[in-house]
Formats: sequence, C-alpha cells, structure tokens
Amino acid sequence: MQRKGEKLYKAGDFAKISGISKDTLFFYDRIGLFKPMMRAQNGYRYYSLSQLSLLNTILSLRSMDVPISRILEYISGRDPDSFISLMNLERERIDGRIRELEMMRQSIDRLSALIEKARQEAVAILPFPACSIVESGETMPDKATGNDDWWALYSSVSSRMHDIGIAGSRIAISDILSGEYARVMTVFIESNEPVGSEIPQGLYAVKYVKGPYSALDKAYRNLLKEIEAQGYRVVSDAFEEYVIDELATDDEEEYVSRIRIMVERR
Repeated sequence: MQRKGEKLYKAGDFAKISGISKDTLFFYDRIGLFKPMMRAQNGYRYYSLSQLSLLNTILSLRSMDVPISRILEYISGRDPDSFISLMNLERERIDGRIRELEMMRQSIDRLSALIEKARQEAVAILPFPACSIVESGETMPDKATGNDDWWALYSSVSSRMHDIGIAGSRIAISDILSGEYARVMTVFIESNEPVGSEIPQGLYAVKYVKGPYSALDKAYRNLLKEIEAQGYRVVSDAFEEYVIDELATDDEEEYVSRIRIMVERR
C-alpha cells in the first residue's frame, strides 16, 4: 500500500536503488513474483521504496537457491508461520550443503597432503587405515583396459559422487602375480563417507611413480622385487591412485601415481 506522499520511481531508477537490473524487475513482474506499486496508462512501471523490504527478502531467498516456485507460493500467502516454515526448510537444505562442502574441504586437504608425499621415490612399507571408496562394477576384460573403457567406468562412479576424491584403479592380485598390470578390475574414487566399499586397513607396500601411465608397468616390476627383497609377500589386489593427473597438469611427465599393495611377512 502506498503511503501518502510516498515518492514513486521508474523501473530504471528503482533498479539502481535496489542493486538489480531492470530486466530482472520486468521478469519478476511477468511471473507475478514482484509487481510494481503502479502501472501507468503508457505501460511504465513505478515502484516505491516501501517495496524494498519485500524485494530484499526475495533476493535473499534466491541467493540461497530457493526455487522461484517456492518463493511464489510463500509470497502469495505469506504470514509469520509460513515464513518460519520456509526458513526451517532452507536451514535443513543449507545444513546439508555445509556437510557436502566440509567433505569437499577434507578431500582437498587430503589430496594436497598426498601430493606433498608424492615427492618420495623409494618403496615404503607402511600401515594404512581403511579408506572408503565408491567403486564401479567389477570387470575383468581379456586384454589391457583401453582409455575409453577406463573413462566409461570412471563416469559410472563420478556420477554418484558429491565430493572431490582421488581416482584410481584396482588391479587383481592374480594379474599382479602373473605380470599383467594394465587390466583394470574396477575404477574407484575415494570418499569421505562410508559407502560400503573400502581399501581395507593393513600393511601396504607403497611406491610413488612420476611420469605417464605407461611408466606403471616398470614400477610394478620394481615394486614386487622390493617387496620380496624386504621379506614380504603380496596378499591383496593393487590399488593405483592418480595423485597428480589431468586435473592438475597437461604434462604427462608431471603425473604422479601411487601404487599400494597389502603385504605380510613371509
């Protein structure tokens, strides 16, 4: 309701005052979300400063990604109870988003720390805690896994993810022991959530490999020799983790992969 003596502003002027574009004002008018205080016979829209409170509420809700349909529903029958209900729903949604962002931050921290560790070249025998992973369906092709096949498996995993995680390949222990290192059993992505699959806790032989993926064959052979030389034997599938890959560099020589294989004393 316009107060006595309240000044009216054309759409362009009101847009400048409110900090949004004139096109946005026109769009909100067309969909019935925010209408002008008055429309003149010539079609010009006029707004008053008393409408800023409602507009700011709409803009705040949009900044929280509240759907326009939900805002329209609220605006058309707004009262204190409906506002509280809307805020409670948005609080739940925001809390969920905060949890997702926290998982992403943890993944980024873990990835950064792992990149720092990737500078070492020697084989190390280290205990590792269990690590949750989202894993593709199992596949055992009769030949080395091609690039397109690997990416198809990766896509089937990444589409189910909400956070950023290191991608990798599981290589079957039977292939490792027979010298077949390029046949992928599954593709996985590490996760901060317990999702059912995991790289189990245990003692692992670990080797970081710098260079293109073609360097992994030689790295496996050297790793197996070192495992034997240190008095251990392989007891699990191998987990290749691509620490520095296409995401971080376009130079294959700068790639860093980590091979992990669970071992035990002979």
